[in-house]
Amino acid sequence: MDFSQAMNLTTYFKLFLSAFFWGGSAIAGKIAMETFSVSMVTILRFGIAALVLALLYRRQIQSYSMP
Repeated sequence: MDFSQAMNLTTYFKLFLSAFFWGGSAIAGKIAMETFSVSMVTILRFGIAALVLALLYRRQIQSYSMP
């Protein structure tokens, strides 16, 4: 497998993941709305997103220095 084929597979995998999470969020949102209030679901969504982003960008966050 050459480089262009590997990049093509990576691109399709990323597209699949984005479609999977986008579609799954509608189902998860419907289930969550039956259990929690709207404000709690919003707080949970943003909290989980903040944790995921913090894990993904932890090196950049650690190297950041306040002026």
